[in-house]
Amino acid sequence: MYRFVRSLKVKGNLPEAVRWAKGIADYVNTHHSPPKVHVYTGLFGDVNTIFWEAEHKDLASVEGVFAKITSDQGYRAVVSKANGLFIEGSLHDSLMGSV
Repeated sequence: MYRFVRSLKVKGNLPEAVRWAKGIADYVNTHHSPPKVHVYTGLFGDVNTIFWEAEHKDLASVEGVFAKITSDQGYRAVVSKANGLFIEGSLHDSLMGSV
């Protein structure tokens, strides 16, 4: 089992950023699922961070989803609506494997 986590630090309006984050997850879940993408926010520490998380059964699943998403014009259109919501350069991706 593999877990992909992406995070972004919110620049300003947290509720607006959360709405956008849920919208991008809904888009991916509608057009590129499985796996299902979940959205989280920090509860303490750096509370202005949004996280997306998805579990994959194998590395081929991770690669397949990324291949589909990167060529999807609709996904790019949804992503482009995030202008100004997040701190530039704060995107962080992690891929973890179960032990």
